[in-house]
Amino acid sequence: MLNSFVKFLTAILFFLNAGIIAAQKEVNSGLNQFEAEEVDNSFFTKDKFWRGADGAATIDLENGKILWLFSDTFIDTAGTGKRSNSVMINNTLAIQEGNELEKSKLSFYWKGEPDKPGSFFELPGKTWFWTGHGIVLNGKLVIFLFEEKSTTEGLGFETVGWTVAIIDNPNDDPKNWEIKYVKGPETFGVIVGSSAVLTESSYVYAFGVKEPGTHEIYLLRFENDKLEKGDLSGMEWWIDNAWTEKVYEEPKQAALFSGQTEFSVHFDKELGEIYTNPDLWFWCFFNWVSPCQSITRTVV
Repeated sequence: MLNSFVKFLTAILFFLNAGIIAAQKEVNSGLNQFEAEEVDNSFFTKDKFWRGADGAATIDLENGKILWLFSDTFIDTAGTGKRSNSVMINNTLAIQEGNELEKSKLSFYWKGEPDKPGSFFELPGKTWFWTGHGIVLNGKLVIFLFEEKSTTEGLGFETVGWTVAIIDNPNDDPKNWEIKYVKGPETFGVIVGSSAVLTESSYVYAFGVKEPGTHEIYLLRFENDKLEKGDLSGMEWWIDNAWTEKVYEEPKQAALFSGQTEFSVHFDKELGEIYTNPDLWFWCFFNWVSPCQSITRTVV
């Protein structure tokens, strides 16, 4: 089924415009105007092996570098620079050296050799990781991952859990990262950290979506000191305008909105508002740009 899904994606990509998606849009929200600027895909096509990916997210490594996280990725094993010669692996990453993409060097990473590529974040057995978002805490890198398996229904895959990856040495070359994996507790199908992860005061806030299902979005939080050590105890849900630790079933009344698995979130401290882009999953999926363009709007 997974092979059929890959063929389906390849067919879609063949017929879609492979060039730049010029999606520069402006959205008015009250007295504030926000602009999602065009991203030139040519920045992501300079590597002759890495030929495109889904699910782009970025994390400031706080050392002058930016980490890019990608899920399903095309790798051209022959290095011809053609996506048509590629195989698909489940996740990769890139390091951007500098804050301005157009002026920065971009280096891509995955496991194995170019002719026999493997996912950067690996799982034994028949399940695999897709990447969510993450954050740097006291010099440690925390990345949320969601675990997938093949099915014979729907699009051919289903989420079965989530995991946190703790990297103690994120300033080193990713080839030398020391990664500790901590499986997340029961969250009733909510993929914690599949979307934006932010920190404020002594807590990390992670948005997550119910999957599979109707894509309700929830907000959870962790204590910084615990999370950086891989301790997920004390995880709290935002329910009825209060933080609650003891949750024994999906709190459907606490859903913030319905949206896609991945979206961006920005917290404006001056306005006390949160802005996000939860509307365009289907559009982004079928264009596979790097990264996906979208519209920003107020949600809180």
